[in-house]
Parts: sequence; structure tokens; C-alpha cells
Amino acid sequence: MRLGSVQTVMLDLAVQDGKLGGTFDVPELEIVGEPIKEIGGEVPNLTLRLTYGLFTMHVSPESGEMTGENKRWNPPLTLHVKRKEKRQTAHLPHEDFRFNNGRATLVGSLVKPVSKGPYPAIVIIHGSGEQGRNISYYSVWGEFFARQGVAALIYDKRGVGQSTGDHERATFDDLAGDVLAAVAALKKRSDIKARQIGISQGGWLAPLVASRTDDVTYLILNVGPAVTVREQELHRVEYSLRADEFSEEDIQQALAYTRRVFAAAYSGESKEELFAEAEQLKSRKWAAHVELVSSDTDLEGWRLIRYDPSAVLKKTTIPLLALFGEFDVLVPPKENVDRLRAYLSDAGNDDFTIRVIPGVGHNMERLER
Repeated sequence: MRLGSVQTVMLDLAVQDGKLGGTFDVPELEIVGEPIKEIGGEVPNLTLRLTYGLFTMHVSPESGEMTGENKRWNPPLTLHVKRKEKRQTAHLPHEDFRFNNGRATLVGSLVKPVSKGPYPAIVIIHGSGEQGRNISYYSVWGEFFARQGVAALIYDKRGVGQSTGDHERATFDDLAGDVLAAVAALKKRSDIKARQIGISQGGWLAPLVASRTDDVTYLILNVGPAVTVREQELHRVEYSLRADEFSEEDIQQALAYTRRVFAAAYSGESKEELFAEAEQLKSRKWAAHVELVSSDTDLEGWRLIRYDPSAVLKKTTIPLLALFGEFDVLVPPKENVDRLRAYLSDAGNDDFTIRVIPGVGHNMERLER
């Protein structure tokens, strides 16, 4: 519970091989069977690390109930769990789904509505980093859309889970190709409406995919940047430092360093000096907010995903819904909303909606400022 708002959470705890472990469900968010990341301490005093962070809990010896809070939230987030008989949470079946893009084999789950098909469909694209079907923030969208009557494909990013390949060495072209292969595989199925396939999430990727096929008929962009990769990283550094109340001097030093990183990545400019500087900067207060680079391998990551979405967005004419979080420091609305609107208007797109969700951050979690 937080600020008077209550959300049901169910814990399933058990001792296996002498060690306490378990899973949790959040029915409202379609989270089912998500592993508890960490359980520490001993009864009656435990710590539980869930999606919402680390909770310090106390188990009442009289009732068996657990109460506690996560003090890092402001105001704190409280958890009160009562002992009850285990009950199964309604969970839609997931059908194994495999498709190929060149040498990469992608493995996922197709979550279908309970009604009879054929269904409209959506491919849920990953965000950055190592994401797959077992990551709750990604996987919950499968059941969410299926409960709205839309078949949803969630899959392990290349190099994650059961999928082959290497996402760390993948370019946007590689990742867009994976999504195109997913759309093509869905289109062949008799239980899918071939002219009602859309894609969601994926930031820069979703519009890029749509620009390369006529088979994608709508887009849902969840905090999708309208700026370049370089600009987005500079915004992330600046807005996160401001949110954490760093001094203006610290902010400008961090931004100057980040600009040097991109100069070195894109042109090789002063990269040896940059590598030598990394060790010296580790002690700076702002160092944790930037990507320190100490080798050409570190710079290669930025070269692989060098991208400007403007050309694609200026040609995007299919129906589009774009959502942003008011307090998002990774993709701040101030830097992206007007630019996205201008690009879509240049495209002659008259069927788009842009919304800034009040009080939420990048992951659409509610924050207070």
C-alpha cells in the first residue's frame, strides 16, 4: 500500500534444500509466478527483494502475518501479507513459438485470447538490455493484450533465454530484422488476422520495423524516443543527475564527458586520452550516472546503435499511440513529445495520439516529486 492505494500481492514461500525461496503474483499487473529475487534473514525478521525493491519484513508468531516496508520509496511502500490457502491465479496458456532471422533462432510464447480466433495480433518488442519472457516488466504485456482480445507474441531477445545470437553485438538492423521475422511468421497462421498485426514497445525499433513492411498496421510506442541515440543518452545523464539534486557543476562535467565519449565512438577523436581518464573519474560523485569507457570495446557498443529516428518518423503514416511518463529521466517528455508530433505531422499522419501519463517514470511506475 502507498498513499492510500492498495494493490494485491500474493507470495508463495517454501523451503527447498534447506533454503527459503518462492514466487509472487500481482494479478492487477498480470504478473504470475515471478521469482522472488532475494530472501534474507531468518524468521521472524526477513528481507524480500521483489519488483518494487527490497522490503524489510516482520513475521508475527501469533498470526503468521508479515508486515514491512520499502523505505527507499518516498513515501515508503508498505507490504502486509496474510496467510491464506494457496489459490491458482487465472493464467492464459502460452503456446511455444519459434521463428528465424538468418542464423538466429528466436524462441517465444504466443499468448492467445480465450475466445475463438482468428485474432488481431501484436509483437511486443524488448527494451534495452537483456530481456526475455521471464522478465516481468516485459512478459506482463502478453497476458494484458490477450485479455483485450489481441494475440500477443513475447519472445526471448537474441542471446537471451532459449534464443540464439548475441544482443550485445546486434545493430538496430539486426533487431528490427528479428521483429520482421516474427511478423512474417504470425502472418502465415490461420488463427491470426494478417491485416491486423501491430508492434509495441521497442523505442526506436518499432517505427523502423514498420517502415520496412506493409504487414504492420499500427504502432504503440511506450516511451519511444524521437531523438537520436546520442541525444537520448545526454538527456538521461542530465535529467537523472538533476532528479538526484547534483550541482550544476557536476551536471556540466558529466555532460562534457558524455559528449567526449560519443566523439570518440563516432570519429575516434581523442579515444586514448578518454580511456586513460576513466580510472581517474571513478571517484567523481557523478560517475555512476555515466557510461565510463576504458577500451574500444566499450565504444563499439555506441557505434553499433548509432541512430537518428527522424527520417523514419517523418514517413510513419500508420495509426500510432505514443505514451510518455511525466517524470521519465531516460526519455523526458520535454525533449521528445513536440519533436515526435512535428515528425508525424511532416509525414501527413492524421491518426496519432500522444499522451504524457501524470506521476509516472520510465517504467510507468508511479513516482512523487
